[in-house]
Amino acid sequence: MVNDKLTRTSDRRRFDTMVNRHGPLQTHMDAPCCEWTGAVDGHGYPKFWLDGNSTTAQRAVFLIAGVELTPDQRVMALCNNRLCVRPDHLVVGTIQEAHGLRMRGQNDWLRPAERMCIRDWVAEGEATVGEIAEWCDIRAELVERIAGS
Repeated sequence: MVNDKLTRTSDRRRFDTMVNRHGPLQTHMDAPCCEWTGAVDGHGYPKFWLDGNSTTAQRAVFLIAGVELTPDQRVMALCNNRLCVRPDHLVVGTIQEAHGLRMRGQNDWLRPAERMCIRDWVAEGEATVGEIAEWCDIRAELVERIAGS
């Protein structure tokens, strides 16, 4: 148990050396991104070596914090910044949600502007989290994260 804690502390220190904490502020977010400056894969996704395996840096944020993730869970950046590893910009979701939240030009079903609308609807009481989750075909937990981001 002590070794796990020491290992995670070491992983955190190593991870932190590869993060620019003064990244861009996305128009639909309240805080600036923390951008990954370490290795990226061929598609531009940040990679981190953890527990003898290469994983996405976003996933590593949760694993280092002690959150257990199943192989089918995906970590998504609500800010749409592929390099962002800021914990409050990240959310765990399903594969379907991950594909829906990705920027896909005109085919993207939940663009940043729509995320801002979700925040406004919830804040102004125009729709409930449950209603929005049903309309967007995503979990209420994800709507809550979007509304609070």
